[in-house]
Amino acid sequence: MASPYLQSAPNEPRATAPRAYRGWLWCFALIACFAGGSSFVYRVGGLASYPRISAISGWDQSFYYFWLRSPLWGGEFDFTDDIRDCPSLPPEAKANALRFPRTPIGRQPNKYGVGWAFINTPSFVAADVLAHFWGGISPTTAPPEDGFGPIYQLTVLLGQLALAIASLFLATEVLTKWFPREIAALAVLVTWLGSFLFLYQTYHLGYAHNTVFFALTACYASAHAFRRNPAVWWPWFFCGASAGLLAITRYQTVIYLLYPVVLAFQVLRLHLRSAAPTSPRGFRLVLPWLGRVSAALAAFFAVLSVQLIGWKIVYGSWLIYSYEGEVFYFTRPQLLAVLFSPYHGLFYWSPYLLAGFLGFIWWLFQRGPAQAWRRPEICWLLSLLATCWVNAAWETWWFGPAFGSRAFEGSVLFFMAGSAFLFQRIAAFRWRHAALAAAMLMIAANLSLATAFAKTWIPRDAPVTHREMWLGLLLRKPPQQ
Repeated sequence: MASPYLQSAPNEPRATAPRAYRGWLWCFALIACFAGGSSFVYRVGGLASYPRISAISGWDQSFYYFWLRSPLWGGEFDFTDDIRDCPSLPPEAKANALRFPRTPIGRQPNKYGVGWAFINTPSFVAADVLAHFWGGISPTTAPPEDGFGPIYQLTVLLGQLALAIASLFLATEVLTKWFPREIAALAVLVTWLGSFLFLYQTYHLGYAHNTVFFALTACYASAHAFRRNPAVWWPWFFCGASAGLLAITRYQTVIYLLYPVVLAFQVLRLHLRSAAPTSPRGFRLVLPWLGRVSAALAAFFAVLSVQLIGWKIVYGSWLIYSYEGEVFYFTRPQLLAVLFSPYHGLFYWSPYLLAGFLGFIWWLFQRGPAQAWRRPEICWLLSLLATCWVNAAWETWWFGPAFGSRAFEGSVLFFMAGSAFLFQRIAAFRWRHAALAAAMLMIAANLSLATAFAKTWIPRDAPVTHREMWLGLLLRKPPQQ
C-alpha cells in the first residue's frame, strides 16, 4: 500500500485545458521568443560595436566570470590580473577591488560561488578552441585569445541562454505533476514574462540567477522522476548533481533543497517498511535503496567539492565564510520592505507575482491546513518563508543594482504553480479571457519596465516609485534629470 505521504492532494481537479488556452499559449510563447530574443541580442550587440561594449559588466558579473577565466586561461586562481585586464569594470571599481585585503595565503579574494563558472566551463573551453583554430586559419581576422574577448563572452552567454530555455521546459515538467501540460506551460510563460526573472534569463545572464533557476528546476524534475520510478538510478544521480550546483552557485539557495530531501526520505521509508531489515532477505531488499540515496549524495558532494577546492586554493581553508564584513540582522528583518518597497520590493516591481503567490497559497491549503501539512509541497512554503527571511535580514536587503527582487529567483517556480492553479480554476468560466488579458497588460508593463531598466531610464540602485517608472518610460531618462 502506498504511503499517504507520497500522494499529492487527493482528487485534485485536473481539468483538460480548453482550446482557448491553446491559442493563448501560442500567443505568450511568441511574445516570449520575441521579447527574450530581442533582450539577448540587445545585450550582446555591443560586442560587435566600436568601441566595443562588454556584455558582462558590473561587480557581481565580473567576479563570477573571474572564477571561470582565471583557472582556464591564466592557469591560476589569483584574480589580480583578471581585475586589471577585464573590460567589465570601470577603473575606479578595479582600483577598489585591488585594495581589498588579501586572503590568508596572499591571494585576491572572491566571495561569490563557483557554480556559474562551473556550468559555463564547456562554453569557455569551446570558445578558446574556436579562437585558437581561427587564429591558425586566418590570423588577421581571428578574435583575440584573451579570455575576455567577444567570442568568449558570446559563447558563454549563448550557453546561459540555452540553460534559460531548458529551465522553462523543466519548470513545465515539474508542474505537470499536478496540472495539465498546456496549463503548466501557460503558467510558466505568463509568470516568467511578468517577473524580474525574464531580465535575468535573457539580458543579465552574467548574474547567477539564471543558473540557480536551472539547477532548481533540474533538481525538482529529477526528484519527481525518482519518485515515479525509484528503481531507476539516473534521476537520483542528476538530482544530487543539480542540488550540488544549486548550493555552489548561491549559497543561500540550499533552502530549496528541503523538498527533494523529503521526497527521497519518503521513498526510502516506504521501501524500508516493506522489508524486514533484521532478516538477510530484508537487508538485501533495503541495500539497493540505500545505494540509490548514496549515489545522489555522492553526486551532490562531488559537485560541492568544486567550491571547497576553490576556497582551499584561494583562502587556504576548505570551509570559510566568504562574505566577511557583511551582516545579517536575523532579529530585525525588513520583511515588508523586501516585499512591497519601491526599493526593489518583490511585489512592488513585479505585481503579477502577487497573484501567483495568492494562487500558490490557495493551491496548497485548498483542503485545509491538516491536508496541507501532509503534502510534500509544504516544503515549498517553508522554503519561500525562509528565503524571504534571509533576504530581508541581509544588510543590503534590496540587493544593490537590481531589476526587482532578484534574490527570489528560485521562488518564482512556486508562483508558477500558483498561476497554474488559478488558470485551472477559471478554465470553465467565460471571463478567463479577461483574466488573461489583464495578465497580458501586466506583462506589457513588466517588459516596458525591463526596457527602461536596460536603457537606464530609471535608476538601478535607488527606490523607484510606479510614477517614476512611467515617467522614465515617457521621458526616456530618469525623471529627476
